[in-house]
Amino acid sequence: MSKLNYTFLLFTLVFFSCEQQKKTNDLPNIVFILADDLGYGDLGCYGNKVHKTPILDRLAEEGVILTDFYAAASVCTPTRAAFLTGSYPRRVSLHRDSKNHCVLIPGSNKGINTDEITIAEILKSKGYVTGCFGKWHLGDQPSFLPNNHGFDTYFGVPYSNDMDWKERGDPPLPFVHNNRVIKAPVNQRYLTQWCTDKAIDFIRDNYETPFFAYIPYNMPHNPIFASSGFEGKSSNGIYGDAIEEIDFNVGRIIFLLDSLHILDKTLLVFTSDNGAAKPFGGSNKPLTGWKGSNYEGGFRVPCIIKWEKLYSKGSKNNTFTSIMDFLPTFAEIVDYDLDTSRKIDGESLVTFLKEGSDQAFRNREFYYYYRDQLQAVRKGDWKLFLPLEVKQTRWNEILIEGSGQISKLVNLESDLQEQNDLSLKYPDKLEELSKIAYRIRQDLGDNDIQGNNQRPAGWIDNPQYLSNKK
Repeated sequence: MSKLNYTFLLFTLVFFSCEQQKKTNDLPNIVFILADDLGYGDLGCYGNKVHKTPILDRLAEEGVILTDFYAAASVCTPTRAAFLTGSYPRRVSLHRDSKNHCVLIPGSNKGINTDEITIAEILKSKGYVTGCFGKWHLGDQPSFLPNNHGFDTYFGVPYSNDMDWKERGDPPLPFVHNNRVIKAPVNQRYLTQWCTDKAIDFIRDNYETPFFAYIPYNMPHNPIFASSGFEGKSSNGIYGDAIEEIDFNVGRIIFLLDSLHILDKTLLVFTSDNGAAKPFGGSNKPLTGWKGSNYEGGFRVPCIIKWEKLYSKGSKNNTFTSIMDFLPTFAEIVDYDLDTSRKIDGESLVTFLKEGSDQAFRNREFYYYYRDQLQAVRKGDWKLFLPLEVKQTRWNEILIEGSGQISKLVNLESDLQEQNDLSLKYPDKLEELSKIAYRIRQDLGDNDIQGNNQRPAGWIDNPQYLSNKK
């Protein structure tokens, strides 16, 4: 090779290397914080007068509050599956486990399928370092755990913090590093602190490259705990203690980002996996219903987003959005081409976040599933409760009045309490939403009917409990 050609080749390699480095440096860090069973009305910025949440309130002042934001289900596992895959839980067959539990239990045969393309895998393909710190709840077998779904590191409890039932044969509640138990039983008083500690270590070690930190806290899911610095300090018992400890630890993360001079380079999201559960001290005001129900209080949750490219700071926006929208949003931000042959139910929020509105969201649809049943559908401001003979839910006595459900058409803009049936007054709207329900049952399935576009969950024939063996 001539000296001239060698010099040209070297220049070309350096140029493309610099361009690639510049492109990577332009990517935002992403911190996604997911509380467990935190209600729509549990934060000061959402109207709570009891809980002290100054950090999250300040975050809202510097970002945007979404007032019409939805979890994908009114219980844990399904929403977590929807967040990571951008698809309805029913589409990825994680709406229940093999024994018809509404969430996965320790040693379950089912879990997230390795064929699913997760947010972490998308970001990792674009040069991100990825970590998960907290409650996973998408299966506790090795092939279901975070390290097999795009996360470089994982610390946390692999399922709900109440899943240590001796009568069912559950093992002591484990704290896991990647796929190995490092504490069992874990001291739950310090779960919020420890998961934050691990997330902070991860951010500090990787802040010079784009990173994705997914922090799904275990609290305030029952049984509720708080560390010694917060226990007994709030005006709302242990529930308020846990909320205020979460707020403090979000502050620790924000302080770190600021001290590393990367806060402005970070897209930060705080939300919840479903509404608050009735008996434990939470609030879904001004909504009706609780965790496990198909009322707005079960599905609609707080969501705060901070990003330097936001259209406005300190604003409230009632655009109809959902947790499934983050996968296509992050994919667009990092310029990742989604596979169009794989159905994704979320829609990118990039235009909405930058401009404050998006006409495509005005009449979008949403489907309220619980376990196997499609229980309600929404289009725009209209919501139709479907007639059901039996509710398949273990929450009947606590959360839901009666065992069945009659058809009811409500308008959420004028009737947020979902009290007034408008079926007779608007028969055309009743027919429109009924047809949507029929179409979605064919697409996603219902009861034991397989949907035309439903994908299988992962499956293990002989599941074992996690251990401390390498």
